[in-house]
Amino acid sequence: MSLAKLIAQCLGEEPPVPLAKQQAACWEGWAVPISAEAPVGADPVSEDDFQQLREEVNRLSGADTAQVCHLAERLLRHRCKDLRVAGYYTWARTQQHGEAGLAAGLELTGVLLAAYGRQLLPARPQGRMAALEWLASARVLDALSRFPELAKAEARRTVAALAWIDQQLGQWPDAERPCLAPLHAALSKRLAQAGGADAVLPQTCATPPSQPPAIEAIASGRDALARAHELAGWLQAQPGGWLAAHRLVKHLRWDTLQQPPPQDLNGQTQLAAPREHSRALLRQMHQQRQWQALLSEAQGLFCEGVNHFWFDLQWYLHQALQHSPEPYAGWAWVIERDLAVTLHRLPGVETLCWCDGTPLASQPCREWIAGFEAAAPCELAPLACPAGNDSQALEEAALTLADSQGLEASLKWLAEQGAGGSGRDQWLHRALQARLAEQCGKPLLAIDLYTELLARDQSQGLASWEPMLLFDAQARLLRLLRGHASRIDAEEKPRYQARQQALQASLSALDPARAAVLYT
Repeated sequence: MSLAKLIAQCLGEEPPVPLAKQQAACWEGWAVPISAEAPVGADPVSEDDFQQLREEVNRLSGADTAQVCHLAERLLRHRCKDLRVAGYYTWARTQQHGEAGLAAGLELTGVLLAAYGRQLLPARPQGRMAALEWLASARVLDALSRFPELAKAEARRTVAALAWIDQQLGQWPDAERPCLAPLHAALSKRLAQAGGADAVLPQTCATPPSQPPAIEAIASGRDALARAHELAGWLQAQPGGWLAAHRLVKHLRWDTLQQPPPQDLNGQTQLAAPREHSRALLRQMHQQRQWQALLSEAQGLFCEGVNHFWFDLQWYLHQALQHSPEPYAGWAWVIERDLAVTLHRLPGVETLCWCDGTPLASQPCREWIAGFEAAAPCELAPLACPAGNDSQALEEAALTLADSQGLEASLKWLAEQGAGGSGRDQWLHRALQARLAEQCGKPLLAIDLYTELLARDQSQGLASWEPMLLFDAQARLLRLLRGHASRIDAEEKPRYQARQQALQASLSALDPARAAVLYT
């Protein structure tokens, strides 16, 4: 990847050179002339400090990087302005601090270039070029590779400093310009492996130390919740981090439940009911269509008291996500799926009441739950696949491929798995493709795939011999159409309603008892 592409990915439209100069202001003291007669000083090759510096850098192992930094600073401040010394300093800081150290060394180099340009030592042009190319040497890149985690702020500093250096070197004769392409390539690879500069969490991590850094031990469930809320707060402040923050706290609260709360014969628990003010505020935000405010309020309330049993919050979250722009709209299905899993683990919990007799799930929430519970058996287990295939493994492999290479590659791979099979096999593979699109947050694509699937001739045979497979596909399509209904134009609504009614009629013919919950 070229430096221009690195700049675009890390900085966008922000000019890199002003950013680099701002970050490099702390190095101005290192650029003060050695003397009026010799601003860059004399070649340090005969200096004891320089000889000791080289010895440390050339060690195969066990180099004292703190000593390297100390010697380099003393030389640069008081004896010489030498690109070799700046390069050794950059290597030592990278050994110590990873990309933060690399950025610091590059900023120092930029300051020296801005102050002295081609006057810098070594005096020979080829020597200067070799000293600058050492910044892209295997020694420096190996030091950087010890710190695979990427932080956006450090990546921005590094790329901005490189852009500043490149701007200054552009004024040098072609024969004297160093090649820093290996460093650009290493940073590009590092950026790709980390999931991009805007990744909430780096996708690559260093090997955990044998003795992790000392932190206060978690001694109770209360401590665990406090730590989770702290992590969630950080995640929520990151671009695209809302879903991870929400699920971190939700899964800690829900997945540690082993059974429903104790209740009397009437299903009344001892759980304190939510405040009436909170109920009224949520209703008001929903009526006024304040979707982002509703999302924030419902998320905050979930973390209070025993509100993780207040299932209305999940309905409000689902409503807010559906009516929000991307990426939020694409996360609405996750709320349904997470709740379906919890209700499957704790059967009947949604029918219980608070201590004042009000239900944990209001009537609109119960109707919403009933709508997606019709497809719950196929939501909580993978779709059936052709005989001889491990359906769980096939679905997991497809999801893994979608995460790593994208949905398009995963759908293509699934199509190849079903090529050449019987009509039934191909139908099942297409059903799995539709399911995958649904799981990856592409409801419109899933609707199209289910529509095409149900129009196939094989669907008629399934109605006679394997009606539950057909029921599952139709129930999923019905749920997707209902979820998308609020975002379609008014002229399209009659057509959507007709499709939903036709699906309801077909589902009732296949399994009247199971389809009853769809009539809400």
